[in-house]
Amino acid sequence: MIRNKKQINIDVFVDTEAVSFLLRRTGIDDSENALELAQRLGFLPLALEQAGAYIAAPHAKTDFASYIVLLERNGLLVFERNKGIIDYKLPVTATWQISMQKIEEQGAKQLLNMIAYFAPDDIPIVLFEEFAEYLPEPLKSDMQNGLKMVQIVGELTRYSLVKEENGNLFIHRLLQEIIMDNIEAEEFLGYCLHLFFSVCIFEKNQGYRDFHRIVLHILTTMENVHKWKTHTNERKVIILTILAVLANLFYHIGGYRDAETYYLIVIKSCEASTILVGNSELIDLYISAYVNLSLMYGILEEYEQAKKFALQGIRATKKHYGIKSLNVMQMYDYMAKLYENSGDFASAIKWCTKAMKLKKKVWGPDHHITLLTQSSIVQIYEKLDQVEAAEGLRKVTWEAWKRIPREVLDEYPIYYDNYAELCRAMGYYDEAIYWLKEKMRLNSEKYGASRPEVVELLFAIGFLYRLKGEYQPALENYELLLKHQLKNLGENHPLTKRTLEEIQICKERLIELRSPKEPSDPA
Repeated sequence: MIRNKKQINIDVFVDTEAVSFLLRRTGIDDSENALELAQRLGFLPLALEQAGAYIAAPHAKTDFASYIVLLERNGLLVFERNKGIIDYKLPVTATWQISMQKIEEQGAKQLLNMIAYFAPDDIPIVLFEEFAEYLPEPLKSDMQNGLKMVQIVGELTRYSLVKEENGNLFIHRLLQEIIMDNIEAEEFLGYCLHLFFSVCIFEKNQGYRDFHRIVLHILTTMENVHKWKTHTNERKVIILTILAVLANLFYHIGGYRDAETYYLIVIKSCEASTILVGNSELIDLYISAYVNLSLMYGILEEYEQAKKFALQGIRATKKHYGIKSLNVMQMYDYMAKLYENSGDFASAIKWCTKAMKLKKKVWGPDHHITLLTQSSIVQIYEKLDQVEAAEGLRKVTWEAWKRIPREVLDEYPIYYDNYAELCRAMGYYDEAIYWLKEKMRLNSEKYGASRPEVVELLFAIGFLYRLKGEYQPALENYELLLKHQLKNLGENHPLTKRTLEEIQICKERLIELRSPKEPSDPA
């Protein structure tokens, strides 16, 4: 990982502002000692806020003079400016140490040490509640007890170590650096990564429904991975799983370059070690990295790159799951589609034939998975203007399809969009629209209505309506899709441009249909 060291800009009070702040914050009328305390703390607002919070805390029995004594005991005799370089960490380190001595709850200290590795803003408290089982004790028990959770957050806010707004924590970046400088990274960075590993596994299974809320925190934590002194296989699995899930998220929201970076790290790391052995979860992520890279380049219409990664994905799948794996068959189908889209129909037929041969052997000639490939061959024959061959195969395919009981098809919702493609190839557009809408309904229930897995189906539905000559419902689907694409992908993304082209076609057809036809000239 490349670590980006961000510069922290520090604002300071002038002496009158600092004194006024301390008097207001504490309610103590002692300008002379307030000024001395402010000077000791370099007029730094963060340090003054922590000192003021400590002095103002109930039962503190501390004034400015006694807090200055505490600073001296913690090694801050004077605030020094050496050779024009001001080290603002010194006063904040001193006030942090004093405040931490006052914190009674060990869980509060653990929470503060963990969020030092997070992004500084909008840290959701609910994250620690929902995944409490992966936290160290006693923080784990504290987060499972609502009253205790309120108590430990209250301690941290009381001494201005964090702020809490609307269920989110906020911590100053300078304080985060100081905490990381003074704690054992091996321990607390490990807790953070184990937590995010668990979150990633959960979100992957849930379709990344709420993943956006913590992505920045995961990225920030990952920037500190180099602080883990030793990388056991278990730790490598944790890191690679997090990276793979991040890559999948960026892929789904159209952040292809970020996705590519993380996918390539996953692939390179997996191939450079033995961690794949016996780890089916990681093998799936490794293979999906190749597959998604190929899909990504296919979307970008960079077909040679797409083919390269697809071939590597096929090799990896054969190695780990065997040639009869369904994944291998699906990759054969996808290779055929890549060649078809790039205009190499002969190679497309070749890959379809390989898929058909394997599917017939494993599933039989009339299985719906086999028929999906057969319908692809029909489409390729049509593009080659082999009308007779296309019609003959279409008839055979459709007759076999009709013999499959509906309840059998309903057992495989993952293939609903493939069923729709087969129906489209056969010319049964209403049937195709039905299957796509069923897929959309199921994805919406699983992922949420605005997820890419849902909205991307709008294009296929719109296209089917256009093929039927029903341009108004086609336009409605395209325009709904466009709203999501402009928000998530931008106007220059290839998929957005494709949708805009379809919208223009529909509008032109609607204008033609609504325009009064000129009467024919009588002979």
